Amino acid sequence: MEIVNIGEEEFVRTLLVKERANPDDEECKRHGQNAAFIVVFSTLVAASLWVFCFWDGSKYVMNAVFRDCFPYLWIQNINVIVQIGYSSPAETEIVDDLGISMVEYSLFASVLTIGGMIGAVLSGRVADIVGLKYAMRISEILCIIGWPAVSFSKAKTSRMEEFEATLPQPRGRHADISEEAEHIKLNMEIVNIGEEEFGRTLLVEERANPDDEECEGHDQNATFMVVFSTFVAVCGSFVFGTAVGYSSPTEIGIMDDLGISMVEYSLYASVLAIGGMIGAVLSGRVADLAGRKYAMGISEILCIIGWLAQSLSKNILWLDLGRFLVGCGIGLLSYVVPVYVAEITSKDVRGSFTSLNQLMIGIGKAVTFIVGSLVSWRTLALIGIMPCLLQLIGLAFIPESPRWLAKTGRMEEFEATLQQLRGGHADISQEAEDIKEYTEYLQRISNDGFRNLFQQKYVYSVIVGVGLMVFQQFGGLNAFTFYATMIFESAGFPSKAGTIAAAVVQIVMTSLGVILIDKSGRRPLLLASSAGTCLGCVFTGFSFFLQDLHSGKELVAFLVLVGVLVFLGSFELAMGGIPWVIMSEIFSINIKVSAGSLVTLVSWFGSWAIAYTFTFLFEWSSVGTFFVFAGICAAGTLFIAKLVPETKGRTLEEIQKSVTSRQE
Repeated sequence: MEIVNIGEEEFVRTLLVKERANPDDEECKRHGQNAAFIVVFSTLVAASLWVFCFWDGSKYVMNAVFRDCFPYLWIQNINVIVQIGYSSPAETEIVDDLGISMVEYSLFASVLTIGGMIGAVLSGRVADIVGLKYAMRISEILCIIGWPAVSFSKAKTSRMEEFEATLPQPRGRHADISEEAEHIKLNMEIVNIGEEEFGRTLLVEERANPDDEECEGHDQNATFMVVFSTFVAVCGSFVFGTAVGYSSPTEIGIMDDLGISMVEYSLYASVLAIGGMIGAVLSGRVADLAGRKYAMGISEILCIIGWLAQSLSKNILWLDLGRFLVGCGIGLLSYVVPVYVAEITSKDVRGSFTSLNQLMIGIGKAVTFIVGSLVSWRTLALIGIMPCLLQLIGLAFIPESPRWLAKTGRMEEFEATLQQLRGGHADISQEAEDIKEYTEYLQRISNDGFRNLFQQKYVYSVIVGVGLMVFQQFGGLNAFTFYATMIFESAGFPSKAGTIAAAVVQIVMTSLGVILIDKSGRRPLLLASSAGTCLGCVFTGFSFFLQDLHSGKELVAFLVLVGVLVFLGSFELAMGGIPWVIMSEIFSINIKVSAGSLVTLVSWFGSWAIAYTFTFLFEWSSVGTFFVFAGICAAGTLFIAKLVPETKGRTLEEIQKSVTSRQE
């Protein structure tokens, strides 16, 4: 509207003249790392390498490879890092000082690689002819020559001076041509980059940086406190992973030591989910009354007691009781951790940070699989206490969720906590105002419980949240996680090798999901993940189909390995973590307690149902079991494609308003 009101072209000219009126403005001061300093430092590094190559004592050090290589390689690595990293911090200064275009700067940055290719082609021949030591001398001489050449380079020749000298000739020697010359230059700049785009860019820049401190006010999306608080929170996710992964590598040891049957072991494995359901029912209320921090603390105390009970158990009763208590603890954690992380992070990094929840679950399962193949089940239970203690200690050093503080009316603490999370010099006024306004709005419309969850304005978000958890759990997750050892052994594949391979794949794919979630978005990853789990179930079911036909044992074992790895890898990519991310995003704070508890309860019910019934289903029909799982995964893919919204790059308040208004 500002552009329309005063005229687009005139607006552009005003802004550009204003910008040019301050040629000494310290714009992007934070990025102003002096290129000359880097050049001098790099030259000294190169020179030190050259001197080292002539050092007489080096011939004695050659007798010991490590002592010979380390001093050189240490300095050489610094030199290489400086050369490669030079173009990034020096970009603004070089472009401004030499007046070059971005295309020319791109050529400057890439010409290092061209030189590198030429050097690589010649490197072997030069090293063979003159020897390695002299080859290093030659390379450093080239660097010493190159750095001063960069340092003393002058601005490219321009015809602007000729233009300013020519213009007075037709206007007269004493005519004032400054305003006309400025006008012509301005027109040329507008033509070069496009008038409309130029105007809008300048308007956005001016509004975003009213005090001409453009690069000083960049949003610090991930301060140390945000990173540290997230790390402490996701230690609870690691606990979750260790609890879920515990029953697979310990199956044989527990059954042999305590003399229990497969039916009793199935009950033991599934009782974790029963505790998880109870923890899920209480999770929202506990997190709302005690706060996110104290809810995590309560859950860890339950887990510590549970792990101790399992480690010291002499019969199945104490073993089940211990696993039940761990289940109650991780039932709380499964809700509180993603909610806490979502509430302390900004929208630009929220997806990546919240998905760390699933990464740590995957790492917890992987570590348990690997360690469980090396130690006894009692020792593994004691090891499970360590991450619980780590989180308990860390909770003393992290802040409470600012959104929970705002909801409970503790406004001074809310603002202080938000400032702590965003950084001491960050401007939090707009974010704080948005959170306050939305919290006040929610307080006016009441705190809705279970009975009101299925009102028209909430039904869409409830369907999405519950539906994702149904397809996450009933697609066969706990069959692959709790009974991986049994699946591998039934197909004739070594269980230890299989579980270790599964652990590695889970870590890799979960890490990939964390990297991609804020780049590709939630929906594309969910679709790929769900389709992949379907394919994994098909492979596994087909392998047992071939086994029933008495086909090649090697092919059956190979297909089972492929099926399990494809399922677990695809699941960890997105279906494991993103449903919890979306759950933490789509529910407004006035229904987050009841809706979050419902969703978590559904998840744990599905976990228990699959964990308890899988052994019976597997005995009934190994082929049919996995094909049923494949059908559920296929239905989940359609559900995601039709109903699940994209939440990438939006604040929690924006997401919740759009989801609620969709049904009003």
